Amino acid sequence: MNIPRDLEELLASVKDIKVDDIDESIGKNVWTKRFSDYLSKRDLEDDLQCLRFLLKMQLLLTLDRKIDKDKSGGGKTVTQWQKERAVIFRKILVAHFNDDEDILPMANGDLQEALCQWTRDPGKPVHLSSFRQVLCMFFLQAIL
Repeated sequence: MNIPRDLEELLASVKDIKVDDIDESIGKNVWTKRFSDYLSKRDLEDDLQCLRFLLKMQLLLTLDRKIDKDKSGGGKTVTQWQKERAVIFRKILVAHFNDDEDILPMANGDLQEALCQWTRDPGKPVHLSSFRQVLCMFFLQAIL
């Protein structure tokens, strides 16, 4: 197993991502475990929360690729993958943007409030563009 050279390679190295127990998923991968330990030893809890969030979003991106693949035939139906993706996206929102939990730190207060509002309205439908927008905004705020 090669050493990941950047965050993208680190996220891609995790094969079994479990949204409901992300710390288990982190612990099963030697590189995410080391990185998590590094962050914990330095009391970088916000950065550890970001790692958890990014791994969960990696799972959504993987599901997105499966949806694209299944449009050309085989496996689960596109509708089944979309339903699974919506459930996972909702879990991510609740885990990271719920007023009762540790809210993911974001420089963009308007985006953070919009995401928290989503968790207060569980009946609101989740679309593909929604999670792509969240991911883009998260990365934009991280580099600005």
